[in-house]
Amino acid sequence: MTFVAPMLGVQEDTFDWDNLPIEEFDTIYQIKWDGVRCIAHILNGKASLYNRSGKSLTDTFPEIVGALERSSTLRTGEYIFDGEVVCFDEARDSIKFALNRCQISSKLKAELAAKKNPARFFVFDVISSPGTNINTPYAVRYGLLENL
Repeated sequence: MTFVAPMLGVQEDTFDWDNLPIEEFDTIYQIKWDGVRCIAHILNGKASLYNRSGKSLTDTFPEIVGALERSSTLRTGEYIFDGEVVCFDEARDSIKFALNRCQISSKLKAELAAKKNPARFFVFDVISSPGTNINTPYAVRYGLLENL
């Protein structure tokens, strides 16, 4: 797989939630999670996870890789997802927990950390899937998330 860098968000300081210009600018607004931006690559049911610089986090987040590999939808074909790996401190997302998890290199320690404080993967974009690619309009790719 050729590494695909994630699309990074842009912060808006003020939002008029009642007048979002979705139709006018073909824009989709999403929550900014405090986590680690990642690309998930799934090929015929085998998943890999990479941070935004291309470093493998496959062994670091076994609960995410396992969930992707257990998905019956992802068993055949190639999928590339852009998303955020998030760990929670009680009810709030915590960049500290996510970054601490990224420092784990031992599979055993990663499995223990996954049991103690499991991470979640919030997917923002389907960069590639059977029948779509990065040139497919974003609204179409985003719509695919509902079926995955």
